[in-house]
Amino acid sequence: MIRALTLQGDRIAEVDVKLVNTGKANTWVDCVDPSVQELRTIHEKFEIPLSELQHCLDPDERPRVKAEAGLVYIYYRALIPQESKGTLPITIILSKRFVISIHKQKVAAITDLDVNTEVMKTLFKESTEFLVYKILHALSKETTKVVDEFENELDRVESEVIKRCSEHTLAHVFSLKKKIVYFRRACIGDRDVLSVMMNDLPIIKEKGLFAEIEVELMQAIDSIEVLRERLTSIVEIYVTNTSNRINNVVKSITLVATLVSFPILITGLYGMNVALPLENHPYAFWIITGLLILSVFTTIVFFARKKWL
Repeated sequence: MIRALTLQGDRIAEVDVKLVNTGKANTWVDCVDPSVQELRTIHEKFEIPLSELQHCLDPDERPRVKAEAGLVYIYYRALIPQESKGTLPITIILSKRFVISIHKQKVAAITDLDVNTEVMKTLFKESTEFLVYKILHALSKETTKVVDEFENELDRVESEVIKRCSEHTLAHVFSLKKKIVYFRRACIGDRDVLSVMMNDLPIIKEKGLFAEIEVELMQAIDSIEVLRERLTSIVEIYVTNTSNRINNVVKSITLVATLVSFPILITGLYGMNVALPLENHPYAFWIITGLLILSVFTTIVFFARKKWL
């Protein structure tokens, strides 16, 4: 799907990409999971190599910046918790007259961007650089939101681990550990992209704006590092709880074995075919039974005083 936005008079209008006139007004073209034919349309309209457009849809594309033939290719990664790897590649192609964003699926930060505000109208009038800033700023806000939601999920998992231990919980924890690694890698890569844009791209004039985004990403990276440490602590809590549960089971078995050890010894002795005390006594059975009960009671009292029960 292709959505082309351009300034017409005092409003921002959505037009057919084939009717876009980049010589008249700045244009933003947003491509969501474009087909081969749509990529060819972009290629023909904006004279962008088709091979570069195909790279934009590579799911394993790392964050980087490339300048070539008057165009700047900004390979970025957005945090998408629903994805298996937790991130989604987004490519922004920047020129002096147009901005093209390409991504495999809808990204809320871009799709929900309100283009009918006075700020957006000003951005369209001023420079495509400001359009890129607005897109990256929206993505950074979404990153902060995702990190906050991840922290809330971590709180729930932590409470669950403390209350009870299960393999399902452990599997959930390890899936979160995997996802936080991808989050960290994406944010560090995006921060490096912003650094390159500010230091190495002459087309970027308002470096202070992009520096603000870089600061927000650095804060997100710091939060992610804290979350990684918390995940490690949660795994340690899980291991400790499991160990304590095993110890309690062993303790219970040991107590039961100790309680019945003396009765087993006595009954074993009197089960032998040899002469034993009280064997001819008329109340031998009750006397021995009383001794067995007394031994169990004495053991319980001893354990209770030692606070082993």
